[in-house]
Amino acid sequence: MEPCWACHWGHCSTVTVKEGKAKGYVGEEPEFEIVAMWTKNIGSDDIGEAVRLNDIGNKMGFDAKELGYLVSMLMECFSEGILTLEDTGGLDLSWGNTESVAKLIPEIAFKRGFGAKLVGGVKKTAELIGGEALNKAVYMGRGLAPHGVNGRPFWSLWYNLNLSDTGSFYGGAAMDPDIGNTEPIGLYDADKIGKYMPNNANKTILYDTLGVCYFMVLGATQPTIDALNAATGGDMTKDEYFEVGKRIRAISRAYNILNGLTPEIEMSVSPRYARDPSEGAAAGKAIGVNRENIYRDYYEVSGWDKETSKPLSETLRNLGLGYMIKDLWPDYAGETK
Repeated sequence: MEPCWACHWGHCSTVTVKEGKAKGYVGEEPEFEIVAMWTKNIGSDDIGEAVRLNDIGNKMGFDAKELGYLVSMLMECFSEGILTLEDTGGLDLSWGNTESVAKLIPEIAFKRGFGAKLVGGVKKTAELIGGEALNKAVYMGRGLAPHGVNGRPFWSLWYNLNLSDTGSFYGGAAMDPDIGNTEPIGLYDADKIGKYMPNNANKTILYDTLGVCYFMVLGATQPTIDALNAATGGDMTKDEYFEVGKRIRAISRAYNILNGLTPEIEMSVSPRYARDPSEGAAAGKAIGVNRENIYRDYYEVSGWDKETSKPLSETLRNLGLGYMIKDLWPDYAGETK
């Protein structure tokens, strides 16, 4: 794999490990989060092994963050005697044992032995093990693993991961006059985060929809719209462009609600990820006090019901999604067009 021809970041290259246990191994260069997952998060300082473990996980089709947090939880459970060699099928999951991790990843992918019990990811595996494992798992409310970089000191990141309907970064709350967020916002501004986040999400989700690199299109939106119009022969305006983002978010939210998502699930996180940072500039900033107003503000600004998070019938009609109203609001008797 090589980076895109015009990319000045030049990442995602194929690399050859030059030293350490994996010397000579050829694999894809891991991103910074994944380096964290496969080094410090599992008690290793061997970057070459991080390349190897990342490559094995990629070939098995895994989400690297989910897999990394799963393995580190298992290692901590093993180190404290919650899991034993009998439980793991003989795999020594001591901190830093990258050889055992390399063997475990395919076992999970092919549902073999101990790996067959781990296919549900971090949250479900913690629930399966039970006891203290529940206090060692790191996951957001609906069960998804968060970013490999600690989001607790950055509330916008922490909350947007929980509110995302697509499973990862969904556009944090930031000042951006291009989308109507005209005032500065602090790292811990609970009064603005929920109100600013929907506009950012409308913009960010369109990057994924277009298949473009997030890092290369940050900033003013109009150049991206101009490129889209040039490629398609269209004449989409900025308002029409952002309406597509609103439509995608409404459909995604409706899908998740119909599959069991509730605000109560969304507002919960694992005990460990809710714990206050103990050091650094964010120490004692009480992320564990899950601020319900942020969620409710997010729902309201999105045009969703503040109590249930269901997109309102009026919102669905305005977005051309009237056909979905009856699915979310069975007693609705008004117009659907």
